[in-house]
Amino acid sequence: MKILTLEVGKMQNLTYIISFNNSYIIIDPSFGYDTIKRYISCDKEIFVLITHGHYDHVMDCNKLVDYCSSVKIYLHSADKFLVPFNLTEFVDVSKINNIDVEDEKIEVIKTPGHSPGSVCYKISNHLFTGDTLFFDCCGRVDLPGSDPKQLRESLLKIYNLDDETIIHPGHDYGGKEIILKEAKKINPFLYSLPDAKLFFSMIL
Repeated sequence: MKILTLEVGKMQNLTYIISFNNSYIIIDPSFGYDTIKRYISCDKEIFVLITHGHYDHVMDCNKLVDYCSSVKIYLHSADKFLVPFNLTEFVDVSKINNIDVEDEKIEVIKTPGHSPGSVCYKISNHLFTGDTLFFDCCGRVDLPGSDPKQLRESLLKIYNLDDETIIHPGHDYGGKEIILKEAKKINPFLYSLPDAKLFFSMIL
């Protein structure tokens, strides 16, 4: 398994391409279509995993479907209303806990808060968090469908994962990746979690 991190667009978006022997996983493709094409081959199966439906994480989906017939898109149905185009066919991850890619089992962790259908994808010890958790901050909760209480519960799920989990966020806001045990030291939205009043005073 090889992980390629692409910074694309004007908001430091991070798109990930994970390569396997006979397939690719592409996480949150937006604004990087021409670059993505250089790293994939249409003779392999392609899994497009969407962490949430905001436009800056999905804009390349239909382009990839048109480019390769083997593309399958995975999205939580609660976020379909956020996708700014007609996404006619996708696998609803609200109904599944795992995605099998060759010999790898991709864990789907539901993490609503930034959006109602936000999810994280865990591949081995790598966690792709979208806009739920960044290097030293977390996602906004002032957008349609956001919920600060849900976000706190979702961050607690991440907090309780193995400390060696490698966090791969949806934007380079301070850094492209960080080990969870280090994030707990520097990210105020993680180290404030045990004290609910402190957390909400920071996030609201």
